[in-house]
Amino acid sequence: MKMDVVEVKAGHDWNMQVRFADGTQGSVKFEQSHLYGVFESLKDPLFFAQAYLDSGVVSWPGNHCAGVSRNQTTWPVGAALIFV
Repeated sequence: MKMDVVEVKAGHDWNMQVRFADGTQGSVKFEQSHLYGVFESLKDPLFFAQAYLDSGVVSWPGNHCAGVSRNQTTWPVGAALIFV
């Protein structure tokens, strides 16, 4: 069962804090060198900072989404999830 993200805070250096519906929280680090193709626009720190939630999915303007889910086995190119 996938859990919705209920809070997201984009930080500096392509880091993001996420909190899931069950209270689990963690950090996501996006590596710039892996941001290409549909994720190319996330290299712009001002654009990256515009992250918001759309139905429990981390998204950016223009239909960009990270699809971050605690229980998924694949992640967007350039993302690493570290639960704290």
